[in-house]
Amino acid sequence: MYITIMLPIIKANTFHTLFARLFLMINATEDRARIFEYAVEDSGTLFRDAPGLIAKLQYYSDCIRDCFDTALWPEITAWEAPLH
Repeated sequence: MYITIMLPIIKANTFHTLFARLFLMINATEDRARIFEYAVEDSGTLFRDAPGLIAKLQYYSDCIRDCFDTALWPEITAWEAPLH
């Protein structure tokens, strides 16, 4: 079902603006893991011209900051670097 919903994105070849890899469209947990992996390891180059990925990273970063005591954390963490 999910892949049916995503079919227009696949056909338009715009999945890369929302997902780092095509197979991540069917695995939300892996999608989140890869977003953080690429944010830290890739210096954010994957996020250029990918507003959907940037929005996801911003959302997850905000959630982490809201749920954890980040008083002793750096102003910008490694995974937040592509946002700045």
